[in-house]
Amino acid sequence: MATKPDTINLLDPAVQEDWYPSYSQLQEQAPICFMPDLNMYFVSKYSDVHYIVRHPEIFTNQGGVVSTEPLVTDPEARAIYKEHGFDRMFPLSLDPPHHRKYRKMIDSALSRNGVRKHEPFIHKVVDQLIDQWIDKGQVEFIAEFCDPLPRMVICTLLGLPIEDIPQLIIWSTAWVRVWEGELSKEDQLDVARKGVEFQNYIIEKVREKRAEPQDDLISELANASFEGERPLTDAEIISMIDHLFIGGNETTTFAIASGMWLLLSNPEQLAKVRADRSLIKNMVEEILRLESPTQGMPKITVEDVELSGVKIPKGSIVHVRYAAANRDPDKFECPHAMDVTRKSAGSHMAFSQSIHSCPGATLSRVEIAIAFEHLLDRLDDLEFTPDKNDFAHLPGFVLRALKSLTINFSKVS
Repeated sequence: MATKPDTINLLDPAVQEDWYPSYSQLQEQAPICFMPDLNMYFVSKYSDVHYIVRHPEIFTNQGGVVSTEPLVTDPEARAIYKEHGFDRMFPLSLDPPHHRKYRKMIDSALSRNGVRKHEPFIHKVVDQLIDQWIDKGQVEFIAEFCDPLPRMVICTLLGLPIEDIPQLIIWSTAWVRVWEGELSKEDQLDVARKGVEFQNYIIEKVREKRAEPQDDLISELANASFEGERPLTDAEIISMIDHLFIGGNETTTFAIASGMWLLLSNPEQLAKVRADRSLIKNMVEEILRLESPTQGMPKITVEDVELSGVKIPKGSIVHVRYAAANRDPDKFECPHAMDVTRKSAGSHMAFSQSIHSCPGATLSRVEIAIAFEHLLDRLDDLEFTPDKNDFAHLPGFVLRALKSLTINFSKVS
């Protein structure tokens, strides 16, 4: 069995601040290794990750760890869901045959054609946000651009009022806290209370859309039938909407912020994109490859399996580390370097691949591309604001996000 190198502690905040040296060490010494402190197998090579995501019949999303709330473990906190809300579940992450049945209910809204009809709105919102601070010459980029953009877009697509965003932020922040790591009892109770508030808010909107449907995804789900046989349950709709809301704003926020950080850290790459805007699409893929908002996710083995010579017993948790695969030197030449002309950038795993790829991947790509199209059109002399940035990331085992990013600029004349 491949064992964890003694020098690596994946729960160490210093390691989580800069994962990449540890990923490289694991790829060299133990690409599939058992982590006793985490009770899971950690997979870091692209070829192994690629195999796992294409074999859901062996590496499943189902089971207690993945298909229902895995990280709110305190009995009192779980009771809050049962008594005042709904058990958290993840129907969009189920394995075949149920996976396709749920995904097809949202695919049209999130397909390339579905997203295209929202592009004028995205362009409008991007310009409106830039208008708010362009005359200042300095902006805290995350708070004043990266955060509000995807929230406004996903609210509009789902059919949630934009004026509710301040409260939605509170609920979504609580939702993602479970991915930071082990939470205290009080923290779990807080997450559960806010989670139930969010669930009941969604159900109120669902009932409104059933009575008066509109052109949005909540209306579609509120009035949809499952396999033509029954309406979706309230729990199913809640789970699908909160999944899409969180996925539709948090990860895109992280990616836009990381993209600006990467471009300002690599001015020669920024210059290439300024000179040739056709590179923006590939630049987006390179940003996602280098700074994957979701570093990895767990699977469970449904049978004994051998992967790259390592025997993994049935019922094991296998953590599929997308971000490590995205910097695998056997897949990507000079994997730690930013190259906006990289021909293989789009083969990254930032949104996973195969049947469990992120349902909002197309929307996220479009938002990031439109954002940088306008930013480069309207802002010049971009640079980090001196003495304002430490480039620290939020703590957490799964998500990767800069805490803040302040930049200086001039207006394009």
